[in-house]
Amino acid sequence: MKIYWILIITAVIMAGCATQPKPLTFSAIADVQYADKDTKDGRYYRNSLAGLVFFVRQCNQQYVDFAIQLGDLIDGSDNAGRDLDYVLTVYDKINCPHYHVLGNHDFEGIGRRKLLKRLELERGYYMFEKKGVRFIVLDTQDMAIQGGWPKDSAPYKKAEEVLRNLTEQKRPNAQPYNGGLGNKQLVWLDEVLADAKKKNQDVVVFGHLRLWPDTDKHTAWNAEKAREIFEQHGCVRAYLCGHNHAGGYAQQNGIHYLTLPAVVNDSSGKTWATLQVWPDRVEIKGTGNVEDKTLMFENKSNLKN
Repeated sequence: MKIYWILIITAVIMAGCATQPKPLTFSAIADVQYADKDTKDGRYYRNSLAGLVFFVRQCNQQYVDFAIQLGDLIDGSDNAGRDLDYVLTVYDKINCPHYHVLGNHDFEGIGRRKLLKRLELERGYYMFEKKGVRFIVLDTQDMAIQGGWPKDSAPYKKAEEVLRNLTEQKRPNAQPYNGGLGNKQLVWLDEVLADAKKKNQDVVVFGHLRLWPDTDKHTAWNAEKAREIFEQHGCVRAYLCGHNHAGGYAQQNGIHYLTLPAVVNDSSGKTWATLQVWPDRVEIKGTGNVEDKTLMFENKSNLKN
């Protein structure tokens, strides 16, 4: 009889374990902005490389499905190429898949074609899937003054026009260090989200510039267009970015907008986030200046075990 009950209890425990989904785990870091120059205005340029080393070590010691940096790996200067090579020798030591977001400073001293080749990217926006969740990387410097475009190119000329119009409207985000999504990328985003919705997939989006709130001077020039596409399909759960070094959080129409604080502004360098994606939420475990937070989804996820 005792053996019978032991078997029953064991079966119940095992059944319970079998029904528990395994979270998808990833780590994110923003605005390393490394440069071989002295600290200025609260930015620890040299020390940020040590922060990246800590991040890489954490990714390799703890199980994560992937890692991502949210733009501005370097500060950009006449030594931008050398600084980028130096930083990538550290970042590429991550054992799991690791991804890049393009930031405005990444183009300071490096042309777009050269930067994409060095990061092994065909273009600045792309997508990938993990455990039934779709992840989208946006290129918020697609239409930008600081986007690595030649000055005689269509994207650069369009950026000048958009910036001029925003300046005339006295918009807070009328800043040369911002940018926006080009029409081709917006069409692509719409198609990718339509497919994700059709497949009942939850979506997490990454970018460098903020998409919300519109009152922030760090928000993308045409952020409202991206948000409209997000909201139209109803499958985007969260958008993660950098750029605003102070960080921040807001929720708008069921979508979580999280800005990670900059590594370069942390003297210890230990500022990043490890995120677990569950069927109904994202759990954020912060390090350094990143606070712990839970982002609840509005409907059930399609996360696979």
